[in-house]
Amino acid sequence: MSATFDVLTDRGRDGKGVLLFFSAGNDNKDLDETFTRPWAMYERCFCVSASTLANDGVTETKAKISSYGSTVDFCAPSSSGDAHHDPPTHYGAHTATTLLRPPWLDDHPLPGHPDRLTNLTRAAAAVADTVTVDTVAGLAAGQAILFGAPGAAGTEGRQITAVDPATNQVRFQPTLDHAHEVGTAVAVGPFSHVSNFGGTSYAAPVCAGIGALMLSANPQLRWHQVRDILRTTAVKIDPDNTHTASHPALTTGRWRDAAGRISTDPGYTGPLVSEFYGFGRVDAAAAVRQAQAMAGSTKSSDNVPQTSVASG
Repeated sequence: MSATFDVLTDRGRDGKGVLLFFSAGNDNKDLDETFTRPWAMYERCFCVSASTLANDGVTETKAKISSYGSTVDFCAPSSSGDAHHDPPTHYGAHTATTLLRPPWLDDHPLPGHPDRLTNLTRAAAAVADTVTVDTVAGLAAGQAILFGAPGAAGTEGRQITAVDPATNQVRFQPTLDHAHEVGTAVAVGPFSHVSNFGGTSYAAPVCAGIGALMLSANPQLRWHQVRDILRTTAVKIDPDNTHTASHPALTTGRWRDAAGRISTDPGYTGPLVSEFYGFGRVDAAAAVRQAQAMAGSTKSSDNVPQTSVASG
């Protein structure tokens, strides 16, 4: 595989190199100890871990299932675990897919554009699979239904399975997680999204999409220049963390400066790289702007730098 990756980065895109993004994995393990993601750890591949939001809905932190290590290049926003979007307990990652698995697998469908707006005329209890609304005009089985304001705590989406015009009742799956009061806003539309995808399997394609945007802005960028731009424009999230691994003596997740010092060491000059976050959380807008700024000055003959900076 190393030979394959070398060919892709040496010869792909007319010698500018293919961008190779790999997920760090969802085992919450140290890759330097387990070597469970060897492709992600290869020096010409981009290793992507996952960040998420803490329960305050503002602070960015490590996704609890994300693996980590010295070869992580950067991280991207994802879910806080393996559950659907249900703030503040879980912050899920939304994705444009209509694949509905059996309801016990908890896909939680969401409408893309609300074609119909109504409200609850009776309170709905948690674990209910049927609600009564003001009107069922335009509602049909297969659509997605959203209870509550988008993004608010307790808001949840389901797929409609049956509509009864005689009683203005709507049946759906899976059952509700939360109770909803009379008057709760209800939006119905095409089933376009689910909110339980996540982990590093979500973070890696987010980064790949940003890489594609960068090449659209500047097709002459070499693979390592894309990597370096993503690193230098990344945001140093959770900069003051004191994360440890399984033992208090370890400082696995701490940010380190260029000399490998952590914030409690004398002479610490500020965060550069972390085994949890790599060089930080990717910033799509900043990365594309930097790529565009380099247009016209990029040389395909630039020397390929050595392997990435390692923390710890």
